[in-house]
This record gives sequence, C-alpha cells and structure tokens, in this order.
Amino acid sequence: MIVVPFALGLIKAAIDLSQGIDTLGIITFYISLQVEMGFVFEELSETIINCYELKAIKKKLISIFKKLDDRKLIEKFSKLTLSNIVIQYPKTNLEIKIDNLIINENDKVSITGQSGQGKTSITNLILGNIELYKGQVLIDDKSLKDFKLDIGTVSQEVELFNMSIKDNLCLDKKISDEEIIKYIKELELDEILLFKNGIHTVVGEKGLKISTGQKRRINILRSYLMNKAIYILDEPTSNLDKHTEEVVVNFILKYFKNKTLIIVTHNEKIKEICNKFYKLEDHKLVETSKS
Repeated sequence: MIVVPFALGLIKAAIDLSQGIDTLGIITFYISLQVEMGFVFEELSETIINCYELKAIKKKLISIFKKLDDRKLIEKFSKLTLSNIVIQYPKTNLEIKIDNLIINENDKVSITGQSGQGKTSITNLILGNIELYKGQVLIDDKSLKDFKLDIGTVSQEVELFNMSIKDNLCLDKKISDEEIIKYIKELELDEILLFKNGIHTVVGEKGLKISTGQKRRINILRSYLMNKAIYILDEPTSNLDKHTEEVVVNFILKYFKNKTLIIVTHNEKIKEICNKFYKLEDHKLVETSKS
C-alpha cells in the first residue's frame, strides 16, 4: 500500500517526460522520498518486531512457570527461616546441611565457601528450585512447599535477548530514557550512549554486540529495576577489573541498601554492608564473625 502511490507518481512523471514536460526533478524527488521512507519503515518494522518478540517471550515464560510452579507468590515478608535442612543428591553420598538460618526483612546476609561446597544449592533452595530436601523452610509461617518469594536474582550467567538495551533493561516496565541513562552513567556504561541508537541499540543474540563486563553491569541494573523486596546476588563482581568492580560495589551499596540481600561473594567491600555472615565448611552452613 505504501509503494503504490510512489509507483503511480513515477509512472505519471515518466509519461509527462515522454511528452516533453520537464519532470526530472519530480522523478528525483519521488525516488529520494521512497528511499528515505524505506529507512523509516525499516526502523519502524524493527521496533514492532522487537515489541512483539518481547511480548511473546514474556507470554511464553509466564506459561512455562505456571506449569512448573503453581505455588502462591509472596512479595513481602518479615522472616525467612531454614531449619534442620538436609539436601541430598540422588545416587551420591553428598549432603548439604543447614541447622538454622534466619533472614529477617532488610537483612544483608553474606554466604561464602569454596567451590563445590553447596552455595548454589542453598540459593536454589531459597528460590524454590529444589523440591527434595529434609527439614523446613518457612516464609513467616507459610511453607515454601506451598508459597514462594518474589525474588530478584543477579546470577553469574547473563541472558540478554535480541532486543534493544532499553527493552532488555525494562522487560516491559515503563521507565523513561532519562532515568535509564542516569543509572547507565553511574555504572560507567557511557560507551553504550556512543552507539548510533544509544540505549535503543539492538544487542543481538545473547548480547553479542556488547562486552562481558557491560553485560554484567546491565544484568545488575536490570535486576534493580525489577524492584523486588529481596535479592540473591551470586558473585556480582566476578570477572570484573578492579575499577569496574568498585563501580558495581558502589552501585549496590547505594541502590540495594533498603533491600533484603543474600550475597554469595568474596568481595570484602560488599561484605561490609552485611549484618549476618555464613560460611560453608564440609558442606555445612555455619555462622561466622564479620572477619
């Protein structure tokens, strides 16, 4: 439908030209306009495709998680209690034990331990991803088997969609460009603003257009913009250089200070904000001092 008027205009101009009427300027104008409109509609089409792709991804995720997990969601809580927990992996003798772990609202909990001790298992248990365990997990007085917490996560694996940087950050939430740019500058992601389309640049499959360090900072910002009451931060500063690590730590200290945090980290500066400290030793979670 868009092309037809241009085609008719060009035909009319060509007929007039054959009859000795000077229409070269008109023909040039039509061709230039068609080219310009082509660019406009190409960008418009890309925006529409991204919008539908985001909605499709969101719809699919909701559908999948409804099938996998029909527990009732709790957005706010006062106390999370894990008591007499034993996680045992099938066909192995490995057991991960938690005698008692209490996380109150706004607590900042540090969990450390060598690789393979069970840090990921504990966070997966809190997320509700582990069903087979002994003991009791309570959200206030409600069992984790029937209820789940609305938890934001910053994982070591960063998954970006083939959409714009802003769409990856907002995930369908309405947030202004100005607010996003403010956070981007605080995380020293100014390189993004140098892209031709800035925060509207499409990052490609799995974010191939941006670096690992940029992805990690985008992941932290995306989690913060989800605005959850409780977060699990899994080594949020891993694989970052010293300066970038400090930038990320300062962002967490500033913007996550009123959140409940469960932090798997060895970064001493992040641990400074924590009020509870735990370590996995021989696959058992034990409370330790700040040092």
